[in-house]
Amino acid sequence: MTSTIKVSPFKIEITNEKLDELKLAVKHSKIAKQVYDNSGNTYYGVTRDWIIKARDRWLDGFDWKKQENRINAFSQFVASVPRPNNKGNFDLHFIHERSSSPTARTLLLLHGWPGSYLEFLDLIDILKKTGEYNIIAPSMPGYAFSQSPPVDEEFGKEDVADLFHALVTGLGYEQYAIQAGDWGASILRIIAVKNPNSVRCVHLNFIPVGPPDGNITKPDLSSLTPVEKKNAMNSMKFLGEGRGYSEMHRTRPGTLGLVVGSSPIALLAWIGEKFLEWSDLDPDVDEILAATTLWWVTETFESSIYGYRDATGKADNPAWFIKTPTAYSSFAKELVISPKIWAEHSANITWYKYHEKGGHFAAMEVPDALAEDIVEFLNQEWKV
Repeated sequence: MTSTIKVSPFKIEITNEKLDELKLAVKHSKIAKQVYDNSGNTYYGVTRDWIIKARDRWLDGFDWKKQENRINAFSQFVASVPRPNNKGNFDLHFIHERSSSPTARTLLLLHGWPGSYLEFLDLIDILKKTGEYNIIAPSMPGYAFSQSPPVDEEFGKEDVADLFHALVTGLGYEQYAIQAGDWGASILRIIAVKNPNSVRCVHLNFIPVGPPDGNITKPDLSSLTPVEKKNAMNSMKFLGEGRGYSEMHRTRPGTLGLVVGSSPIALLAWIGEKFLEWSDLDPDVDEILAATTLWWVTETFESSIYGYRDATGKADNPAWFIKTPTAYSSFAKELVISPKIWAEHSANITWYKYHEKGGHFAAMEVPDALAEDIVEFLNQEWKV
C-alpha cells in the first residue's frame, strides 16, 4: 500500500507560554452578573454557578499536559491533500491507526460541532485492540490542527467531503467504511453518494429527518410505537425550540466568531452548554475543559461554523439518498431521533439498533456500545 500524498508525523506541543496566556485570560475574564435566566433553570442555557465552578477548575486542578499526553499516545499526522480543480493543497490533521492484518478494513470517523477528534479517542482504543481495522479520524477543516478554510472564497460541505475522500484514497485505501454523527453525517452522506465504488458501507448515529409527509407541526404518528412517538415529539420540540444556536451559526457566523473567539469564558459557556445539554449524563468537567482548551489554543471556533449555512447533504433531500448499505444506531437522548421508518426515506438501512442510554456524543458517552454496533454491522456488510 503506497501513499500518494505527502504525510508528516504530528505531535501536540502547546507551549507553556500559550497555556499561561490562557490562564491569565481566564482569570481576568469577567463573568456576567446573576439574572433569572442563568440562575439554575437550564432551559435558558448554562448556569452562572456552573461557569464559576468550571472556571475555578480551569485555573486550579485541570491539567492540559495530562490531556496532551493521552492524545499524543495516538498516531497523528498532517497530510497535504490536493483540492479539486487545481485549487492547491490543503493540510489535514488526523489520527491514523493502521492494523497489521492484511485483511483489515478501513474506517473513516467523522466528528461534528462542537466536538472534535477527541470524541473518538476511547472508541479508537476499543477498535484498535481488535486488530481488524485501519482507523482514520481527521479534524474537520477549520478545527483543531487542520488548516482553516480560505478567507477569499466560500468553502462548504462538498469541499470537505472531497478532501476527506482524497485523504483516504491518497493514503492508499481503495475502499473504506465511514462512521459519523452531527454535521459529520452530512459529510458522510456526500462522500457516499459521490463515491459509491469506494465507500463499502456507512454507519450513522444521527439521521435528522422529519415525517415523510413533511408536516413537522402536526406529524402523522399513527404508524409509530409509543417509544417512537415520544422520541419523535421530543425531536420536533428540539427543532422548534433548541436550534437558536444553529440559526446564529448560520446567519451571523462572523459576529458570533468574533464574540466567542475573543473570550475563553464566552467559549466555555457556548461549548459547555452543548456538552451538558446534549449528553445523556453530564460529562466530567475535565472533558469539557479539554475540548474548550483545544478550541482556544488552536483559535478555531471562528473557523468551525461555516457548515451551518450550507444545506448540501441534508438527510431529507432525495438527491442525497444513500444507496450504500447503511447502519443506524439510535440513542435515546439524541437531539433528533428519527424513527427507523422515517430514516429509511434517506438511506438504504440494512442494520438498526435502538439504545436506551447515550446522547448526541455517542462515541464519547457510550464508546463500548457504539464500537459493538460498528463491529457487528461491518461483519454483516463487509465480510473478509
